[in-house]
Parts: sequence; C-alpha cells; structure tokens
Amino acid sequence: MPVRVGINVGFCYMANSGGRLAETVISGLVYRFYGLVAACSF
Repeated sequence: MPVRVGINVGFCYMANSGGRLAETVISGLVYRFYGLVAACSF
C-alpha cells in the first residue's frame, strides 16, 4: 500500500467522521433551539 494511498484513505476517513460529528452537533443545536422556541411559545 503506497503512502499516498494511505494518506488519502486516512483523510477521507477523518473527513467522514468529522462530517458526522458536525452533523450531530448542528442537528442537536437546531433541535435544542426549536425545542426552546416551542416551549416558550406555549
């Protein structure tokens, strides 16, 4: 396995896991924000 291929695979894996982490954080913040708005509106 060439080093360049290993770096590319590692980078893709890190980008994928980072994207999932960001998606989880953003969805959590949106859920919390809209939950707060819904709680305050009633």
